Amino acid sequence: MISSLHVLRAPVADFLTRLSLGPRQSHASLALWPLVLRTDTGASATPPFVPLADAVEADALRVDEVSPGGMVPHVRVENDGDTAVLVLFGEELRGAKQIASPTRAS
Repeated sequence: MISSLHVLRAPVADFLTRLSLGPRQSHASLALWPLVLRTDTGASATPPFVPLADAVEADALRVDEVSPGGMVPHVRVENDGDTAVLVLFGEELRGAKQIASPTRAS
């Protein structure tokens, strides 16, 4: 009989063996190493995305008001690029009549 502890360990151990560290990303005094999950073929299972700053620099992101008169605190963000854009809580979205910060995932 297989113990319940062994049944729990096998999937966790398998998952951990497929994790690797992505390239270091840093800003000021903060450094992060993303965890990347490899698929059975060895390819990265991480969805492609670009950070907000890179999308803005490439003119791939447009920030505008939701209506001609605006609606605080809402803005419309359009991604004209080919890759998803990662917008973190607290980042400033500039380009409308206001400066907005995301407060929830949508």
